[in-house]
Amino acid sequence: MSSFIQGRFDVFPPPITVLRFPAVKDAFVNAHIPTLNYGDTTDLLVGPQYESFLGFDLAVLPDEEFLYVKLVLNVPGIPKEEDDILLRALDGEARWSETGVTYANRPLERRGLSSQVGGTKRIEFDISGELHADYDLTGSSLHRFASKESGQGPYIEVAYLDYEAFR
Repeated sequence: MSSFIQGRFDVFPPPITVLRFPAVKDAFVNAHIPTLNYGDTTDLLVGPQYESFLGFDLAVLPDEEFLYVKLVLNVPGIPKEEDDILLRALDGEARWSETGVTYANRPLERRGLSSQVGGTKRIEFDISGELHADYDLTGSSLHRFASKESGQGPYIEVAYLDYEAFR
């Protein structure tokens, strides 16, 4: 007598859950006008005299192993194909506000993470293993990105296998 079951079984992979965390604060600063704040504009500028700052609320980020983690920027209008855009993480102690940051008081404690070449309508930075609440962007040529005030602002996107879906 044999003790096995023969049959056909479909094995479904767990669904992938994708979450987006939009920026809760963003602003750019201008080295030529060091005491002016640009936190309420619909654009973020990056270039030789401009730096942009991005802040995210990650309090509800699930404790999962992520398939990917990326920071996404949207480019309004015609994208530029010049030079790299550098993403840097701000020190965890860095304090800045959307309506208060200027070139004169901007956070200086930061660490380079990644760079991407411009030229597309959407720029994605792989930040797997480098997930932070605050970032800044710099570049050697002028680039323009949509701010949160435009309705197409920066966001962090994470994806993970949702094993709870089958319970």
